[in-house]
Amino acid sequence: MPSGPPQNEQQPRCSDKDDEEKGLKQCPSPARAATSFISPATILLVLSICGLSLLGLIAFSFMTPTEGADMSTCRGVYMSPAYARVHGFDETHTRFASKYSLYLYREQGKDTIPNDSHDLKLTGAPVLFIPGNAGSFKQVRSIASAAANWYKDNKGYIEYLNPNANNLDFFSADFNEDFTAFHGRTMLDQAEYLNEAIAFILSLYSQNETPVTSVILVGHSMGGMVSRVMLSLPNYVEGSVNTILTLAAPHAAAPATFDGDILSVFASTDDFWRLGFSRDKSPLANIARSRLQNVTLVSITGGLLDNMVPTDYTALTGLVPESNGFTVSTTGIPGVWTPIDHLAIVWCDQLRQVVARAMLQIVDRTSATQTYNVKERMKILRKNFLSGFEDKAIQDFDSFKAGNNDIPLTYKLKIDTKQLKETPRERTFQLPNNKQKRNPSSPDIHLFYVGKNDLKFKFNFISSLRPTSIEDLNSSPAAAVLLCRALTTDKIYAKEFDYTTEQTTKYVQLECIDICDDVHMIPRSYSDTTTARSSSIFDEEEPFYALQLGSEILSKFDTVVIAESSDDVSGNDFILSDLELEQSSSLVLGEPSLWKLFTRGYYITLPGHRPVIIDIQVPSAWSSLLAYKFDIRYEDSKTSKFSPIIHQLARDEVKWHINIDKYSDVTALIQGVSPFCPFVRDDDPYVNLTLFSDSLSSDQIMDIYMTVDWFKSLKMLVLKYRLSVIGFPTFVTVLVMYLQFRSYIKTGIFPTFGESLVMFCDIKVIGPISVLLALLSSFVSHSLFQKLLTRADPVPMANLDLMQDVENSEVHVNI
Repeated sequence: MPSGPPQNEQQPRCSDKDDEEKGLKQCPSPARAATSFISPATILLVLSICGLSLLGLIAFSFMTPTEGADMSTCRGVYMSPAYARVHGFDETHTRFASKYSLYLYREQGKDTIPNDSHDLKLTGAPVLFIPGNAGSFKQVRSIASAAANWYKDNKGYIEYLNPNANNLDFFSADFNEDFTAFHGRTMLDQAEYLNEAIAFILSLYSQNETPVTSVILVGHSMGGMVSRVMLSLPNYVEGSVNTILTLAAPHAAAPATFDGDILSVFASTDDFWRLGFSRDKSPLANIARSRLQNVTLVSITGGLLDNMVPTDYTALTGLVPESNGFTVSTTGIPGVWTPIDHLAIVWCDQLRQVVARAMLQIVDRTSATQTYNVKERMKILRKNFLSGFEDKAIQDFDSFKAGNNDIPLTYKLKIDTKQLKETPRERTFQLPNNKQKRNPSSPDIHLFYVGKNDLKFKFNFISSLRPTSIEDLNSSPAAAVLLCRALTTDKIYAKEFDYTTEQTTKYVQLECIDICDDVHMIPRSYSDTTTARSSSIFDEEEPFYALQLGSEILSKFDTVVIAESSDDVSGNDFILSDLELEQSSSLVLGEPSLWKLFTRGYYITLPGHRPVIIDIQVPSAWSSLLAYKFDIRYEDSKTSKFSPIIHQLARDEVKWHINIDKYSDVTALIQGVSPFCPFVRDDDPYVNLTLFSDSLSSDQIMDIYMTVDWFKSLKMLVLKYRLSVIGFPTFVTVLVMYLQFRSYIKTGIFPTFGESLVMFCDIKVIGPISVLLALLSSFVSHSLFQKLLTRADPVPMANLDLMQDVENSEVHVNI
């Protein structure tokens, strides 16, 4: 007979209350497995209430509409699209012809439409649009329509900007709405197909007088990542791509990491691009360098409204040096000034107008590549997409080039000293004013002398009128602004201006550079202005214009010259400028300590007599997980010529907060240091605020109080850790299931999920887990631990050494 328990023996049964009173032994209850001073059920109840409350607050934070600089103000668009399928690109050219298709976009009434005779000759510069995850080839229509209208309806203006401009021929790939975000093999297939499509597109121009050798790429979302993959594949046509514009593309990290192939494609592509800009001497690096040295890449992000690809994921840190590319947010692009969601970024009217104009400016129809060289392209792209207040924008200023003697001082001024307004100590200038002009036949001229001692000065300028060239002075009420040196040796100049008369006894001679082109557009801000849209490109109102020059430029010159127009500045128009010490123009709000920010906040008081433009560094505002609230308090003044404006800069992201008179509570949601994204530690990723105010007409003291907006920070936390938000409940569920099976193995009784949750909330279980999770971030951030993770992970990770080679600085990645 086989040994074992008797067949009629029953398993122990949990006793009821009567059994307990009789003293019978109780079965072990999972909920009573351990005793503590706080019962597990109480812990579970508290955690459930807190969790549900937090979940409700997070949901409410996403439903709360955005305001101010984070509110979308995109205009709708209209176009007359026509799509011609390129049937010639068939199986004889690509093995993907049965899966994917290629289309040529034509704007009806502007472009020539292909007919059945197939005799259409393409003469424009080719552009290839790459849709993103589940995207449509028809998304090309907005930008392509804007380009056609710019070139056909405003050809004179475009040729003024670029004498070698040419029309653009837009092609678009139809991927049948493939899900590229979830499958690495699909990305590789699309990239291989597009390289073959480019070879075919270039063949369409082979019979032209100047055969075309390259195509401009425009990629949306994952299409932007595919555009980078293309250049790393064996079938890439050498020299066929030199300009890439990406819209909301995840360059820094994959938005979804469910597929190991996706991570492998990202890692290998990133390393290829880093090799192309590194000092590595390997054969692969030589190939990458030959393909990428002449490539320009601009990554455009829509900002906070993009819930699919966070702003931080679009950064090019450690991928492309500033000589070949940059990242920019739509909130800072001149004439756009609005955040844009993930889908609207391909059709938002303000953005498509600026993108189309920039593309027409980089085209050079006299070149086989149909574009200018990389240095000129970068200059044009920076001029169109940067706000003008970033450090990288200064290199394109005429004042910077003239100060370094890269361009000559083109004008000679001979000025009667009687025409000089005020005194040599003049440091401020404003129009309109109550002072009478000295000589109607000659302009009143103001000289701001730049000291040559150890003092460092900063020149500030803001106006509702775009400064005019000295040659066009008196054609409008706008003033002319020049940087000058004392004339030491006489030479030939492009033009000389003699403001002396027969009665002149004393005069000064200066050699100057006109800096009217260094001035940048900023949003209009009056007391009745509600959004920046009113002064955006092609809208009803004129924007403001501003300029800020630091000591690195001013030290190369002797004086700043402002020449007044003979026409009076009237109405709401104004011109304000000053020359101030840098130490009075640059302040610091608070300390780097987050603890003090959380517990007390920070504040600063700005004096009434301050520069019209003042920079405020906020060293504690560096994390993109937090929302920072600035409460700005001051007394309104009826004499102020405009409402204060705040320019917010954090790494690559610029935002404009306008009409502070009305919207004095400013919330800064920033692109700072983010999880999973590389950053340069010595790049000062904290927030820099630039305040524009009329401190010349009124002298109000201004107080700025800074705190953390915890409610809006919840939304940022979920956006940055969205996969972790999904993974954490899964982690808890797996642990509870483990406790269920563990209890069953020990007691033979399978507890319910609720009973196991109570077991999980026992202080002996949840306590160590909480401590471990609290310390985990410190562990994984350690370099040794990261090396162990890299070795253990079957999926290759990014090469930090190559990133540091590209940035020429120390690069870090937070986990």
